[in-house]
Amino acid sequence: MAVLSSSHCCDTSSFANFKDWAKAVSDALAALGLVQTNDSGQVVWTATVLTMTEVAVGATAVYHYSSYTGPAPRIGMSVAVTGFATGGNNVTGVLTAVSGGASGTVTMALATQANEVHAGSGTTTAIAAAPGQNSYVYEIWGLNDTLQATSPFYIKMEYGTGAGASYANLYITVGTGTNGAGSISGNVSTRTSMANSWSGASGATLYECDFCGSTSYFSILMWRLASNNNARVFCVERSKDSAGADTGDYATLIVAGYATVTQQTVFKVGVGTVTTQEINATARWATVLPITATTGSLNNKMHVSPVYALVGQVPYPHLMALVVLTADLTEGSVFTAQVFGVNHNYLFTKGSIPVVGSQGVGYPAIRWE
Repeated sequence: MAVLSSSHCCDTSSFANFKDWAKAVSDALAALGLVQTNDSGQVVWTATVLTMTEVAVGATAVYHYSSYTGPAPRIGMSVAVTGFATGGNNVTGVLTAVSGGASGTVTMALATQANEVHAGSGTTTAIAAAPGQNSYVYEIWGLNDTLQATSPFYIKMEYGTGAGASYANLYITVGTGTNGAGSISGNVSTRTSMANSWSGASGATLYECDFCGSTSYFSILMWRLASNNNARVFCVERSKDSAGADTGDYATLIVAGYATVTQQTVFKVGVGTVTTQEINATARWATVLPITATTGSLNNKMHVSPVYALVGQVPYPHLMALVVLTADLTEGSVFTAQVFGVNHNYLFTKGSIPVVGSQGVGYPAIRWE
């Protein structure tokens, strides 16, 4: 498990502002332990430059490299090759295989390439402009625990611009598979937005962004205390057993932002489909809290509730977030709660976030340890 905290703008009016917050989410997912898939078409934040030494052709064209700068090459990257004496080797193609390592090989489809030992260079195409209004670039991340081999879950993150030309927005989709070209497959959640037409831009103003997670879950709070109702919470976590250990049955997505509160559960393939929670006229997280109270305690301890999946049975709660009564904590408080008989730390927020408890009371606290 890891926690990360940094400050970023909530704005897409310039490429610098867009990349500032969007790449921060991407970097955090990697640092928390998730693994990016090899789907083609994913956004490249920083160009990879391969120092190439040779081309060997057969059924495919295999380019040898001695070193590289930037992110490690991966399947699905588009690479522009230059510098070889044989013009047919200087192509732009999608990597279909990579050897890994500081030196090694990358493979493309055979087109005009020929055998050659010569110095060359291969450069991935990095994003250079913010997406236009209602446009997005994407990444796909997979959980990275031991259960992923038999119970895989993938998260598609879309970074872009909302209803306003400079409004930062995120979409998230959770599913059990991917088609290799950017689409989530199998059992799939609804593509869920974390912003709406009321969200304004912050310009270059920076707001706190908090990230917690590991290989089997993440809990993210973006733009805490941001103006224009821009704060966002989104979490994904595997199902739990009676001891609080991960299981492969399902994964749950929860989202909270201004006028956007949803909860969805995606089942393992062969176990079920997808559920979307709706309570009253407004979607809420499935919690257990007093019906109307905004504060309360018992035995000198405050009321809190975990989030429960709606899975057609009595589920064990998730650890990724708790819900706290409105008046019981101040903004930004870090507190300890015992769940499954173990103490866990949580970070509380209610700035610019709507109530998320199923009875219309309470604000979120993301796991923070």
